[in-house]
Amino acid sequence: MSNKPRRNLRVNQPPLSSARRRHVGSVTRSALVVAGLSLASFVNGRIFAQTYAQVAELNPSHPIGARITSAVTIAQLSRTLFGRLGTKITLIDATNYSPPVAFEFATDPAWNRVLFGQKDVYIHGFDNSSTGHIPLLGPAGIDVSSYAIVHIVDVANSRILLARFVSSGSCQGMYEVAATPSDTALRSVIDVAWDGGPTPENFTTDLFYALDGSGQVSYWNSQRDKLYIPPPCPGGFGWFPPLKQWTYGSAGSGTGQFSDPRGICVGHAIGANGTAAFTTDFYVADAGNKRLVWLQRTTSGANWMGSVVLPNAGLPADCTVDEFGNVTVADSYNSKLVKYTWNLQFLDSYGSYGVGATNDNTLAHPHAVHVPYGTMHNAANQVIWYGDGRVLTGEDWGTQSGAREHYLGITGSIMAQPNTNAQFSYFITDHGSQVVTVVNSSGNAIRTLLNDALDPPGARTLSWDGNTSQGLLAATGNYTFQVVATSAYGCSGQAWCSKTLVTTPFFHQGPPQPAISGPSTVQEFTSNTWSASASAGIPPYSYQWTVDGSNAGTSTSITAGGAWGGGETHAIVLTATDAAGRVGSTELDVFVYFAGGCFQPPCPPEELSLGVGLIGLQTVGVGPAVPEVLDVSWDLLSMDAADFDVGLNMRSRRTRHVPESWFAPISTGWCLAPTTKLWWRRCDNSYDDSSPEID
Repeated sequence: MSNKPRRNLRVNQPPLSSARRRHVGSVTRSALVVAGLSLASFVNGRIFAQTYAQVAELNPSHPIGARITSAVTIAQLSRTLFGRLGTKITLIDATNYSPPVAFEFATDPAWNRVLFGQKDVYIHGFDNSSTGHIPLLGPAGIDVSSYAIVHIVDVANSRILLARFVSSGSCQGMYEVAATPSDTALRSVIDVAWDGGPTPENFTTDLFYALDGSGQVSYWNSQRDKLYIPPPCPGGFGWFPPLKQWTYGSAGSGTGQFSDPRGICVGHAIGANGTAAFTTDFYVADAGNKRLVWLQRTTSGANWMGSVVLPNAGLPADCTVDEFGNVTVADSYNSKLVKYTWNLQFLDSYGSYGVGATNDNTLAHPHAVHVPYGTMHNAANQVIWYGDGRVLTGEDWGTQSGAREHYLGITGSIMAQPNTNAQFSYFITDHGSQVVTVVNSSGNAIRTLLNDALDPPGARTLSWDGNTSQGLLAATGNYTFQVVATSAYGCSGQAWCSKTLVTTPFFHQGPPQPAISGPSTVQEFTSNTWSASASAGIPPYSYQWTVDGSNAGTSTSITAGGAWGGGETHAIVLTATDAAGRVGSTELDVFVYFAGGCFQPPCPPEELSLGVGLIGLQTVGVGPAVPEVLDVSWDLLSMDAADFDVGLNMRSRRTRHVPESWFAPISTGWCLAPTTKLWWRRCDNSYDDSSPEID
């Protein structure tokens, strides 16, 4: 419990609050906490993706479990805290506080007040009962702007009350600054939603929607430009009364009609600087008609864009929109959270009815749901409005239920397994990165089909052309498609923020594999034959030969080599095409050796040693190297003219029985004349009786 002085404390209760947040880089996350009690955990580090993944412990510092209930508040605070939990919202401030903090607001229609506070610092109650003001009667829906103007639905007074929230200092508290005038569109007002426009962080305008239980939606301008706050603290009626811009709808079940509507929320999309801009889309939880309605605001009213009936006769009690525009609906009948895209494409549902501190993944008739928002600096140090990666849910308030928190995670499924054309479909439930690869039977990715930093949720169909990343047709075998989807809110390895999908294996018929039968070495100026064959692919096969890049025919064999000289290398390429048009090729490099078996000039020293053994013997003795002259000649009847090496083979007499010898080439290009078999210096028929010098 905080021991700081409490100002404006109308209800003597310990501190509330602070909300979990996402920020660029390392940040602080927090949540509504009542003297160590949290509606979300307070953790230092990066915030991560969150879609309907239950937070297991709401306050790691003072463990209380995964659910806030009246039993928990009694144990911690010796009081039930709420007569009835209405709607709750969170405002995150990362621009005026470091580390960032969050402030949470919750209506209590039973005790006619709004509770607000900051984690482990304070809790205040606001009922607007000070002198000259009309007290709250049955407050229900609530929302807050980037300028900390709290919009409160004052049900019994048939109005929207605007109160300025001051988070700290001598004026810490909430102060009424304006209220809507009497209007037939607010006779049974039930919910409110702030519209910050394309740049909500600048707060250049202050507009809001009001939802009336009679079936009407009205749009209001709070006239923020006429704001006057008397010193030293906000108070009085500093604003002119809000002006109604238009009214839309009526009671009923048709287009443009609503029956017992209970919640309203405004669309979002990521702006150019990263801000969570408000769009012209807005949504109504039309409970009586068991549908979620999508509308678009115009200058004079709204256009009905469509509606969707909740699964399993669900009853929509409230809605909220994340910063990417996805809509979460609280289904109080089935005790579920249901998720849609901005244009009402179904994404997922979660939960079932259940109560109790350890009854995981359950909800007890959720009637309020909210994605926290707030201000922060982007990478360019600009202030932006952003949505956190989680949802807070209000349930039946009692000893076994009350409030839950869930991360906005990501999941998916394979919708259609690969067909014979190597095509498949998959489904992802949230925004995030998607990487799709083709994996062979050894587990190696041989092709990346998709590598996107940010993709929307929904269904996707991809196909593979059979090629590897190098542009070559992949080998015959079994393959799978692998999809790795990671939440746009980030992930550090938790299962709920990264999903890997793998298809069943499918067979890929690769290219034919041709083979060349024939010699890889041939003697100069001789003709040789090479034959073609092929495997894999789909027979019959057709062939194409090339020799050194020139067309050599399409038969099953070729004959070549009659004009090839010694020391040359020639490339024989065989290309095979199967019945399906797939193409494979192979190459054989053929080396041509000289007549007599010499593979290349200079000929190996073994050839000379076969007939001669030793052509010169010189004893040098022990000592430093000195120049020596080799002056020898020989006659080999069996040897034609050929190039050879002149080398030096040395061995110590003292260790002659030990293999301590080596051959050192010292000259090349010497020849034998075919007639005289004498040693020639050059192969140009000019005799040279000079001896090579051995260094």
